[in-house]
Amino acid sequence: MTEKRLHVRHEGGMRFVARTPEGHTAGMDSGDGGTAARPTELVLAGLAGCTGMDVASLMVKKRQDVREY
Repeated sequence: MTEKRLHVRHEGGMRFVARTPEGHTAGMDSGDGGTAARPTELVLAGLAGCTGMDVASLMVKKRQDVREY
């Protein structure tokens, strides 16, 4: 298995920016700062994305025509 590393930079206050190995970024902030999503919101978004990708993959394998999810 390939090791992946995530870089997180502190930008002041409670704001942080994560950069993935592929170069994508995600900002994070507390509810008070309001400049980005809270870390817990990103965890929930990641879970929803993983679940959606699993369902979409299964529907393709079962040759189902999915129009909405």
